[in-house]
Amino acid sequence: MTDEQPKAALVYNIRTPSGKTWKEENAELPHRIPIGALVEIQDPEGGVVNDARARLWVVEHTRDCDMTPLYSLGTKTRQMQWEDAKQRGSEIAHVYAMGFEGGYTEDNLKIIEYPDGFLMPQGDGGSGC
Repeated sequence: MTDEQPKAALVYNIRTPSGKTWKEENAELPHRIPIGALVEIQDPEGGVVNDARARLWVVEHTRDCDMTPLYSLGTKTRQMQWEDAKQRGSEIAHVYAMGFEGGYTEDNLKIIEYPDGFLMPQGDGGSGC
């Protein structure tokens, strides 16, 4: 037995071969699915996640604590939510922002339809990410 204390590694700042931390690398990753895209939730491993094949709109781009690009989905686009709020006579921001679920990665989403005016990335073919 020795008097030497065990050494601990700080996992959050481990450098990759590029010299950056993995958080720094993730922060440089773009959101490749645009807001307003119609998507289906899928399991990247091939399992069934969405039995009903429900289609949802990408309503927000976010990131997790690791800076991984994430997507929030809703039954209505932000524009649809805003129009509904105006028709009800409400322009309160929290009413406008309600009605979505967050935390999906690109691997979990299949693009069904791009928003109007969006040019599809070359080589994508609309099959999803």
